[in-house]
Amino acid sequence: MNHLDAQSSLDDIRRLQERTREEHLRHGFRWPYLLAVPLALFLALGSTDLGRPWSTLLPGAGLALSVALATMNERRASVRRRLTTAEFLFHTGTVLAAVVLFGVLRVAAWVVFGLPDEGALSQGVVAAAGAALAYAAATPLIRRGARAIMRRQGEAA
Repeated sequence: MNHLDAQSSLDDIRRLQERTREEHLRHGFRWPYLLAVPLALFLALGSTDLGRPWSTLLPGAGLALSVALATMNERRASVRRRLTTAEFLFHTGTVLAAVVLFGVLRVAAWVVFGLPDEGALSQGVVAAAGAALAYAAATPLIRRGARAIMRRQGEAA
């Protein structure tokens, strides 16, 4: 094997790795998932102010929807790759940011609108809707961040 064959093989490997990363992102950010993740977030956070049994059932439904989405996403993927620590921390950070935004919006709903802390139109429901909409609106930024982390991880390897 001469040096041109070796370089050609390395170029093919890099091109295929990039295609794998792009396919992984394309699959992970498909429309059904992009609509269901904010719904799961809304269910999990929005039911905090509802009376029993809803304050117990709906967060469980949101968690079950999240687990079902993750399972379906993984099983239907045409490209399988392990999640790196940086990617895990990034996605965990985005969810934590949505939860922090929920807390801020909840206080804002109380201060600005004077919403009650219980009922169907309460601080928690309005804040959860705002957090879910913000998460949905931030999806292009989340995708760009995930792509940057994947590329950086690929270049380091």
